[in-house]
Order: sequence, then structure tokens, then C-alpha cells
Amino acid sequence: MMDEDLRRLEKIRESRRVFSEKLTYGDLCLLLMQDKNIQSLIAQAVAAAESGQSPVGLDTTIPNIASMHKKSEATLRQIDTLRVELAQQLKMLEILAGDEELQTLWLGKQRTSDQIGLVKMIATAANWDRVLDLWDIIAERCKKENRVSSNNEKEILLGAINIHNSIWQGMAAVTLHAEEGDKYDYNKHMRSNNAGEIVSSELLFGICNAAQTLQRQPVVRTR
Repeated sequence: MMDEDLRRLEKIRESRRVFSEKLTYGDLCLLLMQDKNIQSLIAQAVAAAESGQSPVGLDTTIPNIASMHKKSEATLRQIDTLRVELAQQLKMLEILAGDEELQTLWLGKQRTSDQIGLVKMIATAANWDRVLDLWDIIAERCKKENRVSSNNEKEILLGAINIHNSIWQGMAAVTLHAEEGDKYDYNKHMRSNNAGEIVSSELLFGICNAAQTLQRQPVVRTR
């Protein structure tokens, strides 16, 4: 953890009950990664959700906006704003729910509430190895079926990388692409077929980690 992140974490912890600044998305990821109290609460919530129970003192139900018409407009606006801000993450959650293999990898076999699912998804994306696991599964599908990755598969991967990048300051994992007509290079590309020396299409983008080290090569088809 970088010194800047450590100072930020200590500042939040020292505030106790009242924190004068608005917590950012990066602060949330930092707390999920580094604060043992938060991690313990999440573990309790996940365990309770998987057993069909609710942990003491923690409400894991999904807010139903339609049933909250009697509550103040301010509260409704807050809920709407939160869902807008988390639109990308909620879309990822929806895609994962429709893909049994990827859902099992990232969220577990049992379906949970949106709240628990979001927490598990963010915590999983914070672990770079799990992002690579996600890429590996999608890449294997593309090579086995000799096809271009689907929009949903790309959206999940890009979303996972974006979530992971939120824990870094001044650094970021990036995607790598191959262009049609490029000369095939064993060190730069991973091909789905065994013949040809010219890239005819990209099946899945590659990725570098936050230190800009190549982690996965673009998967390509050659001719």
C-alpha cells in the first residue's frame, strides 16, 4: 500500500463516528482491502446471506423503491443517485448473474442480494489474480470456439479492470490491442489457430498490470 493510501486510511479511521469529507469510491475500495473491521462485517454478511439468515445488526435486504413511496422525496433521490453512480457495477452484476461459470468464479454458486453481490464483486476485483482468472476463462472460450469475445464478456473484463484501478493512485492497469494486418509476434500475441503470420482479427484484448508489465497477450486469429 502506498504512503498516500496509508495516510488516507488513517485519516478515515481517526474520524471515528463523524467524517467531514465525502467518502469516494476509492475510499470504499481502500477500506474493503485494508480495514479488518470492514472485512469482518462483510464476511459475516456473506456467511449469513449464504445460509439464508440475516446477521445481527445488519440489514441485507434490497431496497424496493416502488414500496417506499411514503418515504421522503429526499430519501428516494438519494437511492436514485446511488443507483446511477453504481450503474456500471450493477450492469456487471446483471451480466455475471446470467453467466453461470463467471458467476461461480466471482460471486459463488448461490445468488445473493445486490448489496452483497456488489461488495463481493468489488472485493474480488481488488485482487489482480482474480481479474487474470476472469481473462483466462474468457480467452479460453474464444480460442476453443474460435470467436471474438462478446460485448458482455468485454464489459465484465473492462469493469473488473476499472474497479481494480480505483485502488491505485497515479497507476492503472490497461488493455492492449492487436490490429488487423500486424505481423504475428509470439511475444506480443496469443493466437487461436496454428497457421499464418498475419493478424486477421483480434478475439480478445490483452492486459498490462498497474506497473505496466504485460500480463496477458491479445488473443488473435492469423492468416
